[in-house]
Amino acid sequence: MILMGTMLFYGASAQLIVEKPVFRYTWHRGVVINAEQQVIRGEVMLNYEKNLVMVRSGETTTTLSPIQTTFIQFYDEELGVNRDFVPLVQANNLPRPAFFEVVVKGNLALLRREKMVNTTSQVYESGNEIRTIFTPVKSHDYYLYNHERLRLLTSYRRDLLPFIRSRKQDIEGYVKENSLQVATLQDQIEIIHYFNTIEN
Repeated sequence: MILMGTMLFYGASAQLIVEKPVFRYTWHRGVVINAEQQVIRGEVMLNYEKNLVMVRSGETTTTLSPIQTTFIQFYDEELGVNRDFVPLVQANNLPRPAFFEVVVKGNLALLRREKMVNTTSQVYESGNEIRTIFTPVKSHDYYLYNHERLRLLTSYRRDLLPFIRSRKQDIEGYVKENSLQVATLQDQIEIIHYFNTIEN
């Protein structure tokens, strides 16, 4: 998904100019498995905002909700990887069924959802006026998932540690041995991988 457009905010004496962002969704070659376990191959497009997936096969386009879907996979040419998505229908802190991308598989899964955030930059114009530019860019929220427990991952100690407490001593030794920084997402992912190997 690509979000085009910027919002321009000028100084108090200037006119406010807002350019409305335009969402452009991208089709990818992939596969969708529906709730009846039927495999549909073709071009896949996932809409996070509406929580729908569309798959185009020949002259037929099928639109499915999370309840109607079991699994999604498509090849992202920009990233050069296959990306897997699963629907969650029931979980705590889940207001409605939704699609999540799988980052780490296992007893403790790490999932994520795409979102748009604004980056800010300032440009000095003539007359000492400052122009502030808000540019929407793609980002992600990461979630821990285990037995219908869904938790937004923002802190190692508050969010991740309660899920891995049963192996706390092993985890602490692994962190120390590998000089991991538990505050970084990259090392949290490594900790989740390790936890899943010793839990299985």
